[in-house]
Amino acid sequence: MRGQVVKYFAASCGIIAVVIVLALWESSTGGKLTDSQNSVKKRYKSQKCDQLETTYDEAHNLDQNIIVRDFYPYAAKITGAVFHDDGHINITGDLLTTLVHQFYPQTEDHVRKMFPNPSGNDSNMEFYIMSPGMTFYKGEIIFSLRLWFNYEKRYSENTISSEPNSWFDNYLLTQKFDRYFKPKTNLSIIGIPAPRQYIMNGGPSDGRLVKVGSHLWLSFYMCMKIAGKETGHLYLWEYNQNYVMKPTIKNYTMATIDSNWSPLDIEGTLYYIYTLDPLRVLKCDSKLSCAFTFKTENADQHPFKLEDDVLRGGSPFELYKWPYYLCMGHARVLKKSNGHSVYTANLVLLSILPVPRIVFVSSPIHVHPTILDVPIIRGSFIDDPYIYPLSLIIEDLDTLMVGVTINDNRAAVIRVRNVKNILQEAMDTDKRLGARKGPKIRTVQKYIKNITPQN
Repeated sequence: MRGQVVKYFAASCGIIAVVIVLALWESSTGGKLTDSQNSVKKRYKSQKCDQLETTYDEAHNLDQNIIVRDFYPYAAKITGAVFHDDGHINITGDLLTTLVHQFYPQTEDHVRKMFPNPSGNDSNMEFYIMSPGMTFYKGEIIFSLRLWFNYEKRYSENTISSEPNSWFDNYLLTQKFDRYFKPKTNLSIIGIPAPRQYIMNGGPSDGRLVKVGSHLWLSFYMCMKIAGKETGHLYLWEYNQNYVMKPTIKNYTMATIDSNWSPLDIEGTLYYIYTLDPLRVLKCDSKLSCAFTFKTENADQHPFKLEDDVLRGGSPFELYKWPYYLCMGHARVLKKSNGHSVYTANLVLLSILPVPRIVFVSSPIHVHPTILDVPIIRGSFIDDPYIYPLSLIIEDLDTLMVGVTINDNRAAVIRVRNVKNILQEAMDTDKRLGARKGPKIRTVQKYIKNITPQN
């Protein structure tokens, strides 16, 4: 469909297509266009046929503008690498990050009222709201949130037996907001059935929302026994129709814990980035039977290694500017001094033409220290505060909304501004270099390890 739209725009040479787009905008705004829409209107009038694809992408993203105040601005230099067939080229830019929303304390207060507590004793009600999956869908911002009871800690401290009641370790919550971040629905628990035999990691967790064709899927992780084996795999919940399916991979045996897949929609079909480096891409049919449609050469000769494969997943990939897709990836690097984990959030730009390949990866994205000033829950093996990205909304080509977990403790949404210059430079450099295969195996992983402090 997208290819047809682009071809139609080119054939119309900016006349019929522009009239339709502007008519839709003006009818939805009572005849008044926003400043950004007027800007696009002016560019359309002088646009040449070979430029129409860029303008289509800009118009495509305009309806995702979110009108909300920014707090705790943090300006910082950013570096990054544009990867080609034989190495990489370093580029730099300037970013501004802010906080736009956090789910504390109102959401936690609401959750506490959800659970029966007739004795008034909250000793077994230690929980955290985290992992904000989000998407802009039919004019609304839809969130999924993970409610985590941290039985990991209770199990290690041997306090579970003394608690009068036990809950599932994880629940998934949902709530809808308008573009002003005003709630449109009440917070509720998503009723996904889950096996009850697990003390730790029981129940669905870490939901990521992805639009694919007519479906709104919630991709989540859950522990379950399959064919007599304990597994931790991904499942998909159809958000609007309330049913669950499990992606499978043809002629492939998944690992016992197999979860860091990043979904993306390409022309109405669900794909997964199974691993980022080496790059492995899955294509799924309507029954969620998936098959590898691309692998980096000799990828299967390089099994997963904890110390080497640091870039593992992150948010779903979203179309940025055809054929480039953008993700806020997450990396986990082990410290040389004590083996503890350093978590980072990094922009990842993927091209799907002429073959899928990682084009650009940024240095870690930083936020204001005040945003990070909450306790680190897993302090026994994490020393430094961090953000962990789960979701991405592209407001426009220069502005991103990112759903993040802070220190395994709180859920928040940050805004990342001024991304257009460095991403455009990355795309221009990629086109100039004419890469056809992409980087050699673990080139991206080595780059991230080299730029991440490990002391």
